[in-house]
Amino acid sequence: MQESQDTHLSNHLDEIVAAVSITPAEDTPNKLAQTALFQPPREKLQLCEEKAKSYSSRHEYKKAIHELVRCVALTRICYGDCHWKQAEAHVNLAQGYLQLKGLSLQAKRHAEKAQEILTSAIVPPYNDHTEVFKCSVELFHTMGRALLALQKFKEAVENLTKAEMLSKELLQCGRISKEEWMEIQAQTKWSFAQVYQGQKKWKEALPHYQKALEYMETSKGDKSLGCVPVLRELAGVEQALGFHDASINHLLQMWPNSIFKRAWLTLRMLKGWEKPSSFRFKMNTAIFYKSLDEKRKQPPS
Repeated sequence: MQESQDTHLSNHLDEIVAAVSITPAEDTPNKLAQTALFQPPREKLQLCEEKAKSYSSRHEYKKAIHELVRCVALTRICYGDCHWKQAEAHVNLAQGYLQLKGLSLQAKRHAEKAQEILTSAIVPPYNDHTEVFKCSVELFHTMGRALLALQKFKEAVENLTKAEMLSKELLQCGRISKEEWMEIQAQTKWSFAQVYQGQKKWKEALPHYQKALEYMETSKGDKSLGCVPVLRELAGVEQALGFHDASINHLLQMWPNSIFKRAWLTLRMLKGWEKPSSFRFKMNTAIFYKSLDEKRKQPPS
């Protein structure tokens, strides 16, 4: 395990060197190379941030991390070592590392670096520190997720609680909107649920999943693809608790027009709307009806 982490850290250093290096001329047209060379650092930073978001949206996480590493270097050039923007860049990089398995320790270390920077950035008076406090919410949530991935559940809960409390204070002070607060709550409740699920504490996980789904549906809509992973995990917890019908309903919500839903409705009609008790039986029935659909689509021999 230690050898694996050392390897990851070595790779991380290589990424930093690559990020601040200039692309060789033979790989880039001369005009583009000269443009990139003389481009102001803040423009380069904005471009890297946009590219990182684009790569993440396409699930190209390794490329996104490369851009996020460059963002850390460029933010330091633009704002200095102790600016809250530098902390934000470390938080974003930590979130990038959390997208890839096996890099949770790197995520934790970047979150710790961000925390160190923010500690010196938040000084009285506090009236003009809204962005810093919002960054702190992201930091606590990211640290909680990193600790969860490292199975340090107690510390994860402590950081998630800080994120929840601080976001509530920002809402009460009018520093963030109700919509922003609900988005934060959705992610925080989801992380709380995963902490309890990771410890097989199904009863404790269930209400957090339910609240996460409620906030997510309110802020993004019940048809949002963002609800799908929450619905899937919620259905798994309900299955573990023996709430098979609730589990089925949430799976159906994931695939509203699927063969699985048609099979379930047909099964209930055949049984006089009596609810079958076996989750596995329902799944097997869905597979059976799917095979019938596929046979119907085949051309006659």
